Amino acid sequence: MRIFSNDQRTFWRLRDGAAWAARTETTKFLQDNQKKGAEGPELYDMAADPYESTDIINASPEKRAAMAKLWNDWNAENIANVFLQASEYQKKRIDEATQELRKNHEK
Repeated sequence: MRIFSNDQRTFWRLRDGAAWAARTETTKFLQDNQKKGAEGPELYDMAADPYESTDIINASPEKRAAMAKLWNDWNAENIANVFLQASEYQKKRIDEATQELRKNHEK
């Protein structure tokens, strides 16, 4: 089964860029700052290593540069998330509820 055509690319960005990825048919370039032990971007050859077991970021500077350009070109057109993330929303709701309880308790 073929998922990507030669010109297809997939991108995603989470937590306002704390985690992101660029994916082509043969290569995946990603970074997740919340991943345990993450020190920088990772690069995988998806044709040879579909389970992402060997990071080739230092062994393939040409692929890294090409994927970084793809990512940077795509990401340059994005804006910061203007909506509250779920965890931020939940924290805000808990803070509001706590303040309301304190007001009622002081009465």
